[in-house]
Amino acid sequence: MNALTDNLMESFHEAFAGTYAHEEAALRALSPLAEWESELADWCVDNGIEPEAVTWNLTPLMERLRGIYDLVEKEGRLHAFVK
Repeated sequence: MNALTDNLMESFHEAFAGTYAHEEAALRALSPLAEWESELADWCVDNGIEPEAVTWNLTPLMERLRGIYDLVEKEGRLHAFVK
């Protein structure tokens, strides 16, 4: 966002994607993580694997999310803005 723009509030609202308690909450809200989890659980059932046997590595997913959103941490909350 350009702080010198004439329509600062409009630009802010266009870029603002939400405020989240932590990284995982932002990831769940701003990506299809829940859908992926459901699909993986179905795949596990179809292939006779206990869903608990699979764990997610959220680090690369957060890196990808940071490529799409500017994530600003302030006062223990995470604020997301579209790049």
